[in-house]
Amino acid sequence: MTLLVIAGCCYSISELFHNALLPAAGNARQVPAISGLGLSAGSAGAVLLLAATLYLTRNPPAGMTEADVARLSGLACGIWMLLFMAPFFRFMPDLPGAAGRWRGVSPWPESLNILRTVKALFGDFPNVMRFLVARMIFMDGLTALFAITAVYTAGALGWDRSETAAMGILATIAAVLGGFLGSWLDRRFGPRNAIIGELFTITAIFLFQLSVTRDALFFGLVPIAGGADDGSMFGGATDLIYLASMVPTAALIVAAYSSSRSLLVALSPADRLGQFFGIYAMTSTVTVWVGPGLVALTTWLSDSQRIGFGSLMLLFLMGSVLMLRVRRPSLTT
Repeated sequence: MTLLVIAGCCYSISELFHNALLPAAGNARQVPAISGLGLSAGSAGAVLLLAATLYLTRNPPAGMTEADVARLSGLACGIWMLLFMAPFFRFMPDLPGAAGRWRGVSPWPESLNILRTVKALFGDFPNVMRFLVARMIFMDGLTALFAITAVYTAGALGWDRSETAAMGILATIAAVLGGFLGSWLDRRFGPRNAIIGELFTITAIFLFQLSVTRDALFFGLVPIAGGADDGSMFGGATDLIYLASMVPTAALIVAAYSSSRSLLVALSPADRLGQFFGIYAMTSTVTVWVGPGLVALTTWLSDSQRIGFGSLMLLFLMGSVLMLRVRRPSLTT
């Protein structure tokens, strides 16, 4: 557990820095494409590793057991990271001088008064901070949507483990497309407008998903012939409809993540980019409990899994409304 905590902290810090390196990878007009391609490549790698692990679990090599394959999967991930870290360290340019030099820099924060620091940031950089608050809210909802969907489909649609696993693999494949989608939307409409469009579309699809039952759509208004499960994998027509709706949902969630990185780069002063990406990373973890907590509380109060899961729409809508108050950045080369 200690090693897991250390690894988790190190990963979060590394994510902060590699996000802050986006401006070094290209000019302002190229950042959306770079951000989206990075997420797509990562998702593609995850698909390859998941597929290889699934195959080796079913067909253990060299006399190994299923447990051996599971135990060695961590080692495989470590080797994968080392393999692709090498070209990053070899070829990725840095941003020297963007925030001064390492020598003489204090390892301690300028102020230990968090409230005073946050108040000062709102005063000096109101547009950036409005975006970070909006992102904190809608990303809590999107993270919970990914995390709780498997639980919801098991209860509301009766899916078993193999069906939820297949949905997870399909969603990961869709995430590859999501990176490219986010890149295109950023360049076509700008990252602020892209985020707003992505959120409203996710909310509409999510509302449709909530309306799907085992034998009908739109909360029972449209009965579906063949909706009953015949016992095979995704045997009901509504199962296939719900599964298909997960493709644009997963793609748009990744697109929103890509657009968020692009927007923060566009909004932030170069010498403050690391600081704002630090807040960006912190808000992604400190409030990660809000989405699941809201679902748990609403489910308990309503005694309905559908109503409880649907409460995530509040986070999507609140985040969308706050995004409307974020001013569009000027795009420079």
